[in-house]
Amino acid sequence: IFFQAPQIVCLKEEHLKEKINFVRTTLQLGGGAHDEQLRSIIAGMPSMLKCSLDSNLVPKTNFLLGAFHNSIDELREAILLQPTLLGYSLEKRIRPRMELLQQNGLEAKKITNAITLREDAFQLWLSSQGMSNEQKAKARLKKKTEIIDQTRGDDYSGHKASAFGKHIVDDAGRIILWSRPVPKV
Repeated sequence: IFFQAPQIVCLKEEHLKEKINFVRTTLQLGGGAHDEQLRSIIAGMPSMLKCSLDSNLVPKTNFLLGAFHNSIDELREAILLQPTLLGYSLEKRIRPRMELLQQNGLEAKKITNAITLREDAFQLWLSSQGMSNEQKAKARLKKKTEIIDQTRGDDYSGHKASAFGKHIVDDAGRIILWSRPVPKV
């Protein structure tokens, strides 16, 4: 916790307790086995303890609770699965992604998958929802082909280049295209 959010050492004890109690009561984490869940949430997102209750945590949890049809159990499950959900901007990340999930007929709990993705990866993921594995593979291949087509000209901006050739790296850092320099004759 101190490694991820060392600033919490400087916070007043009453403010820390207030935020911990907010999470405990909002997610109905009464005690006993629930204490382990509370520890898991705080360890997963310790910077949450620095956030303002009124302008940050309360609006986020209220919005998410509404998105989960007021099911505290589903909200608790989502936050336990992805504690960093509380760290994203409500207006810039959570609300827009949740609206797109709902527009595409997806369950609110999918936000735990969607929230961490970069915008391009999120759009690709969103378009693949409801597809068969074969359709998903074709969509990935199409995306890679588009990337390759974009690099066919002289402009290799954004791609790795070296004296040994040029290559394109996917989101996971794997090389998906390698081309050797063509010797000039």
